[in-house]
Amino acid sequence: MDKRPTDAAGTQLPARIGRYRIESELGRGGMAVVYRAVLDGPRGFAKQVCLKRILPGSADDPLMVEMFEREARIAATLQHANVVQLFDFDLHEGTPFLVMELVEGPSLWQVFGAACAAGRPLPPDVACGIVTQVLAGLHHVHTRTRDGKPLGLVHRDISLHNILVSRAGEVKVADFGIARATQLGERTRTGVLKGKLAYIAPEYAATGRADARADLFSAGVVLHELLSGRRRTPPATDAEGLGWVLHPEFQPLEELRPDLPDALAAAVRSLVARLPGDRPDDAAQAAALLAAAQPPAGAAEIARCLERLLPAGSTPPAEPTRPGSLEGSGGTLPTPSPFDPTLTRRPTGAELAPPLVRSEFTPDASTAVPEPPAAWPSRRHRALWVAGGVAVLIAAAVAVWIVPGPGGAGTAAVHLRLRPHLGPLAGAAGRAGQGLRPSLHGPDPADGRD
Repeated sequence: MDKRPTDAAGTQLPARIGRYRIESELGRGGMAVVYRAVLDGPRGFAKQVCLKRILPGSADDPLMVEMFEREARIAATLQHANVVQLFDFDLHEGTPFLVMELVEGPSLWQVFGAACAAGRPLPPDVACGIVTQVLAGLHHVHTRTRDGKPLGLVHRDISLHNILVSRAGEVKVADFGIARATQLGERTRTGVLKGKLAYIAPEYAATGRADARADLFSAGVVLHELLSGRRRTPPATDAEGLGWVLHPEFQPLEELRPDLPDALAAAVRSLVARLPGDRPDDAAQAAALLAAAQPPAGAAEIARCLERLLPAGSTPPAEPTRPGSLEGSGGTLPTPSPFDPTLTRRPTGAELAPPLVRSEFTPDASTAVPEPPAAWPSRRHRALWVAGGVAVLIAAAVAVWIVPGPGGAGTAAVHLRLRPHLGPLAGAAGRAGQGLRPSLHGPDPADGRD
């Protein structure tokens, strides 16, 4: 009788889930667990796969099940070398699970962390080669059709965490748990903003709607981080984060990396433009823009760079973490995706030790760049600017009704309403604006009028 595999704590893992034999646990979060598994067949056939299963405690949550099923529906429409492939979707003892391609290699987050630990950013051709492959995968996602009609797929969660790099230098876009497809019956709940704060496009934060150009913004943030060696670290509070997302600022690559071609810095600047109309029209155009500015490295060179940074059999460098929980750090917006890779992604190589659970604040920029230039605004000045931006946003996002009070024309009541699609961010702005909701000698406006 075969010995049952165990997790890091020594707890026995299930021997099988459906027709898949479980070999080891790759990662676990609050809502899902990820296994390395094998599909066995006759005459010695065996295929290694990645199996994701909702944890028992989350299987009764309709939202979690909906997210899981959404990922299956969307991933089933995709077939591209730069997108993690879905092989199967089934139920085991009433709990759904996904079976996907197993990528032997680290996440781009771990590659970035290794580069930070080495004290230097990725070479520009390697960084552009990685993002060019990401854009190729995104172009496939964005251009899927059904019966001749665009599916309207948008990933909405492109980040260092959701990009995998194989040992062969192949780059894969992963984790479609919060992707959206307008033609597959998908819809976003009012007031729910999904994704990681550092990568969210301003128009998505402002309106709750996103098209393919929002994914281009996220890819541009990834490229800026890879080239600069600096994380785009969100502010510590939601109130600051609101203005920070709606009015993104990036220190110019010309200042951080004077060795880079001007055309490359300009290409990155266009990807992270605040207005979607100022970005490339689609992922193919963005890839062409990058290729014209910096010839991208191919898979072989990416593989060699990966081997230098994270040799096979080595342990990834420890990643610094910010004290406190993920939810309380202000670095990650609440997301209902059961596959948040900040909690579940581990290296698939058996020889690599699992990384620490970490927040969006890591690796910190200081691991790569000792200190920012003197010209960069002070934290106090940035805080004042952000506070002003939040005040302007509150003023723009409210509706004011003047209603007659019992005292006649000189009596009024003021009612403020925040735009509901700002979701979690609106809550912070709302709390900041509570003091601006007075009743001027008249009745409380919450009298049935809306």
